[in-house]
Amino acid sequence: MGTSEGGACSVLLAMQRPERVHGLILVGTTARVARTGDEPAWAVPRAQFDQRIQQWQDTFGQPQALERFAPSRLHDARFAAWWSRILRAASSPSAIRAVLEVARDVDIRSLLPQVRTRTLVVHRTDDRLVPVEAGRYLAAHMPNATLVELPGADHIYFVDADPLVHAVAEFIARPDDVPAPSSWLAVILHMSGAGSHLNDEKRQILGDFAPRHLRVTPHGWTALFETPSRALACARRLRELGRGLVGAMSLHIGECRIADGIPIGVAHEVAQQLAGLANGGEIIVSETLRDILAGSGIPLERFTRSPSAGHAPAPFGWLVAD
Repeated sequence: MGTSEGGACSVLLAMQRPERVHGLILVGTTARVARTGDEPAWAVPRAQFDQRIQQWQDTFGQPQALERFAPSRLHDARFAAWWSRILRAASSPSAIRAVLEVARDVDIRSLLPQVRTRTLVVHRTDDRLVPVEAGRYLAAHMPNATLVELPGADHIYFVDADPLVHAVAEFIARPDDVPAPSSWLAVILHMSGAGSHLNDEKRQILGDFAPRHLRVTPHGWTALFETPSRALACARRLRELGRGLVGAMSLHIGECRIADGIPIGVAHEVAQQLAGLANGGEIIVSETLRDILAGSGIPLERFTRSPSAGHAPAPFGWLVAD
């Protein structure tokens, strides 16, 4: 069960380890917290969200944003005092900024159609922090999701929790009629071009980062990882071998079959296409993977190299800086 910005982590876990997650519950959560353009309309404009971060940091120690988190308790002095106390005990001004800046940049919208786990989306119709439209979007874009809208405006899940508890209990008791998962969400590291031959040194580096699957073809190889951080660390270690000794690398995220680790659909094609645009020793991260890398600390630069003549435009990508 994931609440608020924790929903994105819960979705990723269900996709990366579907055989271990029998049900997914999302409460008051969203696929994207802040936006830079007009879409999605239910997300907070980035500039407005940055103002909230500054305000929450400046007023640390006070009953912050209670009118948004629990408006039904706004005039409850005991609750307000408790709310302030647990915020001070659990966080700090700098931690608030760090956490919220990470949450601001996460975007899992492109992953939602691939979530196979049966899912319950619970949202209060007048939630003042995350609009109910965000919950409706989740339910509409996840193939095995059910939406339950509850009355009220409180965002904190344990305020007036009885209706939520009933919805969760019914969901847990319901028979699981979703077929056993046949795919999982993998982080794909692909290397091709000159220097991509998988020699003993490269195999040793790959072994150090324990990919779940490794596929070798005449034109390169593909390793599948469970986490972006491990895949990125492996790619950067390989890059240290030096140009001429290592091929062009790309990192993407997409569905793969559980049985044999073969990427499904266009996931492998995207990885190959991105690697085809890079030079030896360069690492390109796809736009989709970049959207869930918020807070990783990895320096990324917008990739601007044009495709060769006669080739279709490549997906947007980001270059991992040296």
